[in-house]
Amino acid sequence: MEHEIINLKDFEAEDLATSVRKVNLENMICSKHSKQKCFVYCNECRVPACSKCLMEPHTLHNFKPLDEVYNDILSEMKDLIIKFESHLKFLRNEKDKQEKMLFEGEINFKETRDIILQTEKEMKETISKYAKDILLELEAKWKPNENLIKTELSSITKDEKEMETRKNNLNQVLQSHQVADIFSMSKTFDRSMPKYSVKQIKPNKSKFIPGNMHVKLGSQMFGDLNSVPDFKFIDTYQSNKGNVTNNILLCDDNTAFISSFNSQILQKVKFENHNTNVMREVKIAVFDMAWKKDGEILISSAKSDLYFYTKNEQLKTFKSFSPLSTLGFDRRS
Repeated sequence: MEHEIINLKDFEAEDLATSVRKVNLENMICSKHSKQKCFVYCNECRVPACSKCLMEPHTLHNFKPLDEVYNDILSEMKDLIIKFESHLKFLRNEKDKQEKMLFEGEINFKETRDIILQTEKEMKETISKYAKDILLELEAKWKPNENLIKTELSSITKDEKEMETRKNNLNQVLQSHQVADIFSMSKTFDRSMPKYSVKQIKPNKSKFIPGNMHVKLGSQMFGDLNSVPDFKFIDTYQSNKGNVTNNILLCDDNTAFISSFNSQILQKVKFENHNTNVMREVKIAVFDMAWKKDGEILISSAKSDLYFYTKNEQLKTFKSFSPLSTLGFDRRS
């Protein structure tokens, strides 16, 4: 008799938990007064209450129907669940992005590492082969000179020994105390100087000049590790010249120096409203230009003279490299 009964129609229409709670709500027993059913909700104490609770302990408190509060709580919980689902969806999407980023990053790392290691192997093999070729070239240059010098050295050594022997013979006779020995020797010793000739050999010396391993091998030969940015198109600006070369020097005040080699013009412009408003211009053909550390500009005009544009807007000759032509600057320093 005390069991809670669920209407079969309600059971078929709603889920089990909702149906059970609906019956439980209608038969909810007060926690303070046994066998008294709760039918209101005390807003101040935030608990269900029965008829006896209206007198004590909730006298003069504000009440609402129990089913209304129950439905409000259910609605609030369901709204919170919807919000949780929305946030969970965002977090799961972000999780998928991070997992994809990690997966692609690991693949990129392994592929790049393999390329670096393969390049290192190929570079070692190439350098070893090149070193062997240079050693063979060095040997080919030295061996003929070496043989020629050794042959000449052997001939000089032979003449030296012969002359040393004749000198010792004379010294030996001079040690004698007998005058007869001197006269006897004078009849036989050879008074002529030995005939010999010394070839003047001037071999060309070889010198190996090592390359700058940090500069040439690191950047030019081996390669560089670069970050690949995501470029974003920001804005465009119109110049009054037909073409502007890649010689653009940006300043800190939204201005820049731009040049046109064909028009033989160097301009300082200000970027405003999608246009380049000319502030100053100088007549010179600019093939390349670069900042100096003091804020002045070095200018190459594809001729022998290198110019610089001073802070007080003067164009002066920096240095002449005649008969060579200046074509650009190394900006790595």
